[in-house]
Amino acid sequence: RSAVVADLKGNIRRLNPETRKTVWNTKAGAPVFATPCIVPYESVESSSRDVGNTSNAQVIVACVNGQVLSLDLASGVKIWTFEIESRKPVFSPPVYVDAHNVVVFGCHDGVLRALHPRR
Repeated sequence: RSAVVADLKGNIRRLNPETRKTVWNTKAGAPVFATPCIVPYESVESSSRDVGNTSNAQVIVACVNGQVLSLDLASGVKIWTFEIESRKPVFSPPVYVDAHNVVVFGCHDGVLRALHPRR
C-alpha cells in the first residue's frame, strides 16, 4: 500500500501509510496544486493492471509549469514528461480511466487532454 502527496514547493512524496515514513521524495521542479494519481502499468503479457504491487504502477503528477510527469511508484524516478504546448498551468488532478487506459486532465488553456500511461 502507498500514499503519494505533493506540495506547493514541488515535493512529491511516497509515504508508507503503516509506518508514516517517507519512502522517497522527488522534486517536480514546479509547484503542484493537484493531487497525484497512481496508475497501473499496462502489462505487455496480459491485461492485468495491479497497482497493489508498487513495481506495477506509476504516479502521474500535474504541475503549474505546464508539465505532467510520470514517476515510478517503487523508486520515484522520473519516467516521462509531457509538456503542454501552451505552457499554461495544470491545476486539475489527473484522473485514470481504466476502461480506456488513459489519464485525463484539464489545463488552464481550456483543453481537456487524455494520455496513455506508458513506461
